[in-house]
Amino acid sequence: MAVPSPACSAVLGTTELRGHIVDFLRASEDDLKSCALVSRAFTFLAQGHLFHTIRLHPAGERFDYNIDAVIRLREILQTSPHLRPLVRAVHAAIDREILAQCEQMRLPCVRELTLVTVPTRFPVLGAAQNLLALPSLRTLCIDTFLHSGLSGLEPVFARCTPGLRTLRIHCVSLSDGGVLHHSSIPAAPSVRAQITDLALVRSPQLGAWLLDAQCPLDLSCLRTLEANHTASPALAAALEPAYASIEVLRLHARAYLSSSLSLSSRNAHISFL
Repeated sequence: MAVPSPACSAVLGTTELRGHIVDFLRASEDDLKSCALVSRAFTFLAQGHLFHTIRLHPAGERFDYNIDAVIRLREILQTSPHLRPLVRAVHAAIDREILAQCEQMRLPCVRELTLVTVPTRFPVLGAAQNLLALPSLRTLCIDTFLHSGLSGLEPVFARCTPGLRTLRIHCVSLSDGGVLHHSSIPAAPSVRAQITDLALVRSPQLGAWLLDAQCPLDLSCLRTLEANHTASPALAAALEPAYASIEVLRLHARAYLSSSLSLSSRNAHISFL
């Protein structure tokens, strides 16, 4: 067995230097894998980058996805529980089977969840309900079409963690035109998530849901707002409690100039999309 040189021993024995080396290699997955195999001193540091973000959906223009790869990742995390806290961000296809596998991974420290539509799979957003309940979750991004209408949002957010702070919804089109119909009269949530960063990109129909008494989101402490579509009267009413607290506005010109969304926060920094 080769004996490490004094210089090599100095590097291996200095946590700060090892951290700088691994951070320098963070852009290359192959280099991080090699680094993890060089020495046990580098293993955990490299794993921190390798498992920080897991993507459970096709990349680029590839729409096919092998569910066996997701199952294998779930098995790795189950047999190596020390890796679970390293996962901080999850990007997953809105697919019932994939989301079920993700839930079984039991990730305690996920702070960011991104849900994306895969064209070859029918999006079942309700399957993500338990993931939205993760206490560690702070950021939720949804990129999908909700064909079932606003009433379909209720079960999705029914157990939403109160710790959620950032919500980004991109390109939502509703078959019911944004009209909310309650099948029953649910109780108002006892604790609402205080959203501080809200982005509604091509999703003007969500105003009725945000204004509804059963919506688990509190917009009164909103600091950043992005909306690139003309605001509906319902959306303007839902945002009204946050007018005094909003600091940054990134708006489509039509949304800002519309009479239904006349934000009056003098301290807000306004930029047009």
